[in-house]
Amino acid sequence: MNLQYLTHNTIDRQAWDACVAESPIPMIYGTTAFLDVTAPNWDGIVADNYRTVMPVPHRKKMGIHYAFRPVLTQQLGVFGKQADHVETVQQFIDFLSLHFRFAEIPLNTTNPATGRIYGTGVTHYLALDESFETISKSFTINHRRNISKAQKAGYIFAEHMQFDDLQTIVAESPEEWIKAIDKSYAHEMLMAIEILINRKVARLFAINNQQGVPVAMALFSEYNNQLNYLFGISNHEGKQNRAMFLMFSSIIEMYSGTGKQLDFEGSETESIARFFRGFGGLPANYAKIRINRLPAVVGFLKNKKK
Repeated sequence: MNLQYLTHNTIDRQAWDACVAESPIPMIYGTTAFLDVTAPNWDGIVADNYRTVMPVPHRKKMGIHYAFRPVLTQQLGVFGKQADHVETVQQFIDFLSLHFRFAEIPLNTTNPATGRIYGTGVTHYLALDESFETISKSFTINHRRNISKAQKAGYIFAEHMQFDDLQTIVAESPEEWIKAIDKSYAHEMLMAIEILINRKVARLFAINNQQGVPVAMALFSEYNNQLNYLFGISNHEGKQNRAMFLMFSSIIEMYSGTGKQLDFEGSETESIARFFRGFGGLPANYAKIRINRLPAVVGFLKNKKK
């Protein structure tokens, strides 16, 4: 296998995207349109004239170049026809280690777990081949009850184009995870969301109350046969009235019968995983790899947020 490390400006974007589209599960995370927003100036590793590729988001801190997982990106790793070959994935990881002294990135669910693994992530998939009537039979009793509660509150599902409303909900949200993340990381994430919407790479949806005010919002991307949940959040009212249950029920109804696969994008947090399983989502694991050839005294990345 002939591997090359290509800097951003030397990548053949058309050939790259064609390769990603031929993956066992084509994922938007690996496309040039998505990477340009979430990891500007990303590089790539290419094998055999774009038969197989691996995105390399990278940054520099304290003089040390490192590869990292960008915002809104659950999975990366190796894409292309041979993305599910263990020898191929191992060669890409080994080649990456020649260019970076530190890297901490996820693979994807089609990549075999091999070499330099430090953890495992989980997502949940839901096939949208059948009618909504059939798919919704798999919803748990508790989920049906919560969907009904949101409906009785008079909530309405709609596509939403006002990014400012998302910023307002993020600022007001009682969600602990949004309060816990670094402010610069949150700013970077919101900037990426705005650009993805403006470039029509992703779509923003809302659950509105009877006054037409959003109480929950979620970002989804559509690529090939995949529908990815990228981000979601509720304000106090939406959380109290279970708006996010109605959000996912509405999305599933909207795409039922399309043959797409909904990727819930997580989660390793049991309460969130249980939420996804309640809609019928089935778990799928992916490996996380770490390359660390830094001196023991260097701990600049151990507690990083991004």
